[in-house]
Amino acid sequence: MEKDGFKIPSSLLKQLDECSFGGFVLFSFDSKGNPQVHSKSDNSLNAMAVQGFISDWSKAMNRISVDNTTEILKNEINDDEDIAEEDSQWDESFLDDDEEEF
Repeated sequence: MEKDGFKIPSSLLKQLDECSFGGFVLFSFDSKGNPQVHSKSDNSLNAMAVQGFISDWSKAMNRISVDNTTEILKNEINDDEDIAEEDSQWDESFLDDDEEEF
């Protein structure tokens, strides 16, 4: 370990490069919680391809997040409506004016 905390070993990055076809991008956090990006590409074409993939992946993840949040909110609204409907089914005959007051 280094004085500033853990760092991804260069040997691991070399192994990732050997296992990839054209390059890679690795996102991580350091020991202080700061985001880190490690990347390597064989040429500018591969760099642009992985950049496009990251962009599309990010947009898709954002869309999934928005869809999930929308579904949660819809369920909460439906639950509130169900509760309100149940409350409206209470027997309120005791409020009739026909009966004597105590």
